Amino acid sequence: MSLKPALAKRVNRDGFSPIHMASANGYTEIVKELLMSNKELSRQQSADGRTAIHFAAITGRVDVLRALINTCPECKADLTDQDESALHVALKNNQVEAFEILLGMLKEINTEEITRLVNAKDHDGNTILHIAVARKQLRAAKLLLDQEGVCSIFKVEVNSNNGSGYTALDMLFHSGRIWDDPIDHKIRKMLQRAGAFRSEDIIVAVTSAVATQQVDQQTNFDSYQAGENNSTSHHVPENNLAEKLCCKCDPLMPWKFIYTEVSSLFIWKIWSTFTQEIENSTPEMRNSLMVVAVLIANVTYQSVLSPPGGYRELNAKEDPDPIHSNGIAIIASDALMFFFVIFFSSIGFFLSVVIILMLTSQFPLKLLLRLAVLAVSADFVCTILYIAPIEFSTIYVVTMVMFVLVGIHLLYFISWMFRRSRMASRRKQAQG
Repeated sequence: MSLKPALAKRVNRDGFSPIHMASANGYTEIVKELLMSNKELSRQQSADGRTAIHFAAITGRVDVLRALINTCPECKADLTDQDESALHVALKNNQVEAFEILLGMLKEINTEEITRLVNAKDHDGNTILHIAVARKQLRAAKLLLDQEGVCSIFKVEVNSNNGSGYTALDMLFHSGRIWDDPIDHKIRKMLQRAGAFRSEDIIVAVTSAVATQQVDQQTNFDSYQAGENNSTSHHVPENNLAEKLCCKCDPLMPWKFIYTEVSSLFIWKIWSTFTQEIENSTPEMRNSLMVVAVLIANVTYQSVLSPPGGYRELNAKEDPDPIHSNGIAIIASDALMFFFVIFFSSIGFFLSVVIILMLTSQFPLKLLLRLAVLAVSADFVCTILYIAPIEFSTIYVVTMVMFVLVGIHLLYFISWMFRRSRMASRRKQAQG
């Protein structure tokens, strides 16, 4: 090295220099000798933009990592051509121990650089948290998310989106792994404790916030316009002022806000809330819930298929209209009792169907399974129409089904408004 120092920088036909090979193979003493001759060798890039710290992180050479960082601390910020830091490549190659060593050494540099490195994104927009979650690296996720760990020292952006628009929590649902995996369950718990959301939840929250801001702007404008109409100190005519201001606002804005809130309430909020409860439950609880839901669906379906008292069986001589009499349930002669039986059976059946659909939302062939469940539901409704009296089926059954659906949404709307008002009052108390 003293006779020909240029040999230390020479690369082979694959684009690797001596320090690259020594770092990848864990030759710590050789790495130290090379760095003593020229510490800038630690920043020398290979053909694909990797430096010595990347090769050491890929192969998990912990001693080499310490030697490189102690000699040249700046190498911790080196990026490959794919914008990968040493933290990225360590996790991508399942070198969690090397990842932990690198995180420990990050504490010695300033907070801003720590935050930048931990939240840095590679070419695909993935942070190290995305990679840890996608690769099911519980230990790495714990280092990033535990309150006692790195997350307590600097801010880890748990809701950062990658190039596909996924947050770290989304990676659990798009990983293709078994949904009941206990490690995934633990990672999901840690993410939620750290304030992580799915991208759909963030979009809904942002949309609601924007709509609220627009309504506030409309309210401020109305107040301003009322003040102008009551004032006599201005020389601008009232009509001209109103025209100038109204042309800048959307008169349909309140209705757009109502539409956004109603659609998000009736379509998204119910499904999102119940799905969140399912996600927070253990695999054993989900299996038990599936068994109970299937049993309820079976019992309620049988109560319609075989109603109390059986069916009316009349011959053609006794019945002037045999086509419509045969097959009608005997209990249908009592319209009020028939209504209650069908009403409560429908509630139990359709709620159990919803639970089954939620529990199977991550199953393979879920579209075919969903189609089969909906087909059975349609058969349930057809059975009700067939056994009901003719004058009953045309009006009351449709009204009953709509009443059930609207009633469920109405109950959720009331509970949601109550929770929202409580949260608003708590915010006011906290601000006061």
